[in-house]
Amino acid sequence: MRFFPQTSNQQVKVAIKIISIAACFSALPVFAVPQTAVRYVGIDHQSHSAYIYDENFNRLLDSPYIEGGSIDPLPEGQPIWFLGTSVDIVKRNPDGSVDVVSDDPDYYEMNHHFTWVYVSESRGMTSDCGFPQPVAAGSELTDFLLPSGYGYKMDGGFLHTGDWHWENPANKPHDEQVFLRFVFVFDDSAGGYRDTDVAWIDAVNCDSSFAVPSGKSTHRGDSYPVDNDRRIVAVIPHVHDHAKSIALTNNGERLRRFKPANASISVAHDDVGEGPTPYHDHKNHLPTDGLSAWTPGAYGPIVRAGDSLSTFAKFKNPHPRAIDNMVIFVTYSEKVPAGETSPEAKQLDGD
Repeated sequence: MRFFPQTSNQQVKVAIKIISIAACFSALPVFAVPQTAVRYVGIDHQSHSAYIYDENFNRLLDSPYIEGGSIDPLPEGQPIWFLGTSVDIVKRNPDGSVDVVSDDPDYYEMNHHFTWVYVSESRGMTSDCGFPQPVAAGSELTDFLLPSGYGYKMDGGFLHTGDWHWENPANKPHDEQVFLRFVFVFDDSAGGYRDTDVAWIDAVNCDSSFAVPSGKSTHRGDSYPVDNDRRIVAVIPHVHDHAKSIALTNNGERLRRFKPANASISVAHDDVGEGPTPYHDHKNHLPTDGLSAWTPGAYGPIVRAGDSLSTFAKFKNPHPRAIDNMVIFVTYSEKVPAGETSPEAKQLDGD
């Protein structure tokens, strides 16, 4: 499912006007200092929906754009800054209490991936995939905070369920109430933050899935052209099982390598033309917290207009069948004046 890639600016204006009527009861709160806001996303294996709920499990407005999704209006006339998020898998009990089940692969493997989209005239459409997607989560449930002094400005508009893919490899009962729980960190400080833009490296043409063959292999993603001089301030990696290492590269040279943690847990792999790999144990599966964000902030590397970012990965697939995978770097960057270098780059230049 992809999120209205052909939406026009006029459609955005109409949508924002319509949903502003409901902002009084479903908008994220306006903060004077950094605080948190909780949102739940329902994982439904029968309807394959991804409805959003507030901290009290009240379902938010149904999306007029994508079946099974929701919209969450943000305050008009009061810019807020998104600073980061933590994410868990939770199970809601019949009495209304909530159990965190993020350490149980039977549950965290339910979330193949889920994305949030931010729709606003202030950001507009940033790629062929449509509007920016500042937050996402895979089964590894990676938490992150932007580095000190940086934020992602949200001025009106709304958050929207983007793309999702639920699994249930352990065949848990369908009547269980399972949710992704996002704890967002926001601030409405008048002083503001250094604004960032977000790009999904290796999500060219809104498609980032590929097959990993049996045995050892490598994968290089498509090129992502850099539009102007930028400092990379944060990178949130995403990959599936049996990756030995993944790297963000610029013009073919490595900027940062990530080595996923491994765990002996039971998972299944999707069908990629050779049949699915059944639920099984293996020592090299990706556990929760299997990847960590990189947040160099003001010390991050600077890439130049005309440079080309891409991904590079090494895999070792122990199965006789090909398995599905993704390598994505949700990359936050800030524009910098032409010719500026980061403190880290100056130090390296002097070595």
